[in-house]
Amino acid sequence: MSDFKTYTRICVDCGKVLNNVGRSAQRCPECGKKHANALSLEWNRRRDEELQAQRQGLAAERSSLALHAEVRAAEEAGLSYGKYMLLKMQANKKPAGAPTPTSCKG
Repeated sequence: MSDFKTYTRICVDCGKVLNNVGRSAQRCPECGKKHANALSLEWNRRRDEELQAQRQGLAAERSSLALHAEVRAAEEAGLSYGKYMLLKMQANKKPAGAPTPTSCKG
């Protein structure tokens, strides 16, 4: 003899009568799928928000670290940050009339 008991339940979403189901059944199969999809979408949305917040925090931290490195380099050179950045930009600038590549063929 089986110990498995079957119950008659009513779906909490649509009100359909569920015959011969287990004691923990709350939803009919159709509503169960909809409910599982809704829970999954909500979880994914929350997870995406958390990951985006983490990425933004890491990006802000990286830019802060880069800024601090630039400030330290300026102090070591004995210049203000603005003068240091101006000299750095002028050093990276290409001279007038320098050829620019027009194709990737090399």
